[in-house]
Amino acid sequence: MSLPKCLNCNHQFKWIYIFKRLWKFDQTMECPNCTAKLYPSMKFRNKVGYLSLLCLFVSFGLMILGIPKVAFITLIVIIWVCLILTMPYVYSFDNKERPLW
Repeated sequence: MSLPKCLNCNHQFKWIYIFKRLWKFDQTMECPNCTAKLYPSMKFRNKVGYLSLLCLFVSFGLMILGIPKVAFITLIVIIWVCLILTMPYVYSFDNKERPLW
């Protein structure tokens, strides 16, 4: 896994920059090198959707298994933290803002 690069100047983004932008409502990123506007790609948005569904299914599966609540909450928090920390590596850009559907 590698961090994404600008589509215009091939500048590699820093992990912390992408991580901070993921928490903002406006997902448009600006390249610090060439100031080009970059948008999240359809591929990235699909991956995020699939990862969210995976978390949902894992949590339902753990509930069905009847594990103790403390273990259940601990596992969900660990999975959530792992997903959040790896999200900048999954990020990919597009030059145009495209609709989700």
